[in-house]
Amino acid sequence: MDLSVPRLADFTCAEKMAAECSVMGTYPRGHLMEFVRPTLAPEVMICAEVDRLDDGAPVLVAGWPVARQHPKGRDGTIFVTIEDETGDAQGILWPHIYKQFRRGLGSQVVLIAGEVSRWDGTSNTIVSKVRDLHSGVRMPSSHDWH
Repeated sequence: MDLSVPRLADFTCAEKMAAECSVMGTYPRGHLMEFVRPTLAPEVMICAEVDRLDDGAPVLVAGWPVARQHPKGRDGTIFVTIEDETGDAQGILWPHIYKQFRRGLGSQVVLIAGEVSRWDGTSNTIVSKVRDLHSGVRMPSSHDWH
């Protein structure tokens, strides 16, 4: 009878990150996007780049939607904040765009396309498309208007 301890494979870095997020609600050593970024096309920018773009510049950025807001009195406009390993970026979805892409917006990681709108020192992305990305990692819930 062999009583030796079995050799088991360690958790992957993504599995360790998911476990820390589920227990602590955060990942203190990094960000989900560190695991997603290598799977993205080279033209997908980081959130920090959006603030450096000129008004009207095209945007293709991916991140974890940390907040989705639908303020009353804004004619159905949706505001979404996505976060990656470099910071966050703000997106604005007009009602017809939200209606078309609302399922994708509920994903754990999203890819948004649009163009920069600079006004009064702020940068937002006027979103024209949203695509959900499958990270394989369950993130904490976002801060939504629900």
